[in-house]
Amino acid sequence: MTSSAYQLFRELMQKGRYAEAVSLAQAEQQAAAPDDAFWLTRQAAALLRLRDYTGALAASRQALARQPANPYASLTTAQALYGLKRTAEALLHYEAAATEKKLAATACKGALACLAQGKQWRRILDRLALWKLPETQTLYWKAKALQGLGRTQEAADVCRKWLQISPDAPRALWMLTELEIRIEGLEAVRTRMGRLARISSRPPIYKEIFASLSRRSGRIAEALAQYETLADSTADPRLLRQRAFTLAKSGRETEALPLLEELLKIDPADFYLHASYTGACRRIKQLDRALKFYEDLLDMHPAQKGLYTRMRNIRKLLDPDETL
Repeated sequence: MTSSAYQLFRELMQKGRYAEAVSLAQAEQQAAAPDDAFWLTRQAAALLRLRDYTGALAASRQALARQPANPYASLTTAQALYGLKRTAEALLHYEAAATEKKLAATACKGALACLAQGKQWRRILDRLALWKLPETQTLYWKAKALQGLGRTQEAADVCRKWLQISPDAPRALWMLTELEIRIEGLEAVRTRMGRLARISSRPPIYKEIFASLSRRSGRIAEALAQYETLADSTADPRLLRQRAFTLAKSGRETEALPLLEELLKIDPADFYLHASYTGACRRIKQLDRALKFYEDLLDMHPAQKGLYTRMRNIRKLLDPDETL
């Protein structure tokens, strides 16, 4: 491994040029010693960023074949398997990677996510008793496990403890909100959150939660008012996404479409954005616009092969007799 090659690899990864990073790692691997796994793990890391989990798994397994005890190869193997939804296998590799101090935090988080996917809540509580994670992470997973076990009040208490340590932490507030809805009902929680959202010194997360609860309760005008207020103070794509969904579902598709298009340019793999966009285009009879947009989007993101299927489906809607 040359330091200049690795520096270039890191720069490519930081700039989001993952395909180039894969090519560099492949070229360096060809020049590496037969028992060297370093560039295979870097190749896998770049493939993971491209969401090519099958390719990442192949590279990771080659790395493990060369160095069975390599914790970095165990980690990329676990991440690839998780991406392929093979969580039982991923769990074993995450736990192997957790023995490396530098990787422990990432590996433990992955292992807990695997257990959560399998709804193995008691095993999560057991792991938390063994692993020394940062306190806020421990509280998050403890609350999630208790919630999964139906111990709602205990989970809510854990969230409140978490908020004492990290006031206004968004993830804690979202989780506590859902738990309180189970205990008190949607409207009671929405009303209380509305009061908190109106306090100017409170961070935007309270307005965001209030907007979400208003949308869930059918108060679309209130939800949109909150999202528009938030849009004035932030360009966070996550909030813009929620605003676009709300517009699309409230009969304001014409306003939603440009916003959905901009968001898809940022994340062309977002299934929910696609569903909202094509649904809105269909409702207001603008499928021609959708087809043209997807053609342009494919030019921008040629690796997104799923766009071909979306274009084919739109053509079928435009001409049901057309066969491709």
